Amino acid sequence: MKILSLDLGNNMGVCFHDTQENFFTYNLLQFKGKDIFEKFCDTVHETLGTFYPDLIITATPVLMPGRSNILISQMKKYGALCAIAHRFDKTVLDFKDSHAKKVVLGSGRANKDAIKRFYEGSNITIDSPDVRDARMFLDCYLQTV
Repeated sequence: MKILSLDLGNNMGVCFHDTQENFFTYNLLQFKGKDIFEKFCDTVHETLGTFYPDLIITATPVLMPGRSNILISQMKKYGALCAIAHRFDKTVLDFKDSHAKKVVLGSGRANKDAIKRFYEGSNITIDSPDVRDARMFLDCYLQTV
């Protein structure tokens, strides 16, 4: 099974895993300037066309107190991801960030430093918090199936 895991931020963390070949690849995609949303949609479309995954995993958009602008941005990106995935006839599965942290790290309140330490301790070199989050969502799925 080919699984694509995405952390949907202004910097999009990408983790691709082929379970048959036990192959992982990581990437960080950055969106800046005008037309960020259009660039995001084009990049997601290109990424799905490159990897052609069987399953797409991401985080559930969440309202954080005092940061409704982030929810709006995440909802737009999540909606675009679902629409593009539909065009490829692919399923999108999402996990709450706290659920993924609980499953993978043992604590739903783990911070970015705890996630970094976990992956460093696993001999997985990932130098971006966004890519680590994408890997965490993938690991959550792999541990729950």
